[in-house]
Amino acid sequence: MNENTIEQRLIKTLVRFGFPHLQVAVDSQGVAELIGSVATSDDRAFVASIASTTPGVTSVKNQLRVAKP
Repeated sequence: MNENTIEQRLIKTLVRFGFPHLQVAVDSQGVAELIGSVATSDDRAFVASIASTTPGVTSVKNQLRVAKP
């Protein structure tokens, strides 16, 4: 599975869970980088969990920020 396929699968999953605004990049080694803002630290952890369980992802670089209200 190539990085584009992994990236598209992860993006579709994030959209399904209500996170369409996040940026995702997956490199050739399967490292998924998450970029953007989420509402809570629980959301940050949840998105990282989604990414880490996506087939083909070997590790997650979580660059998500918790937005201040």
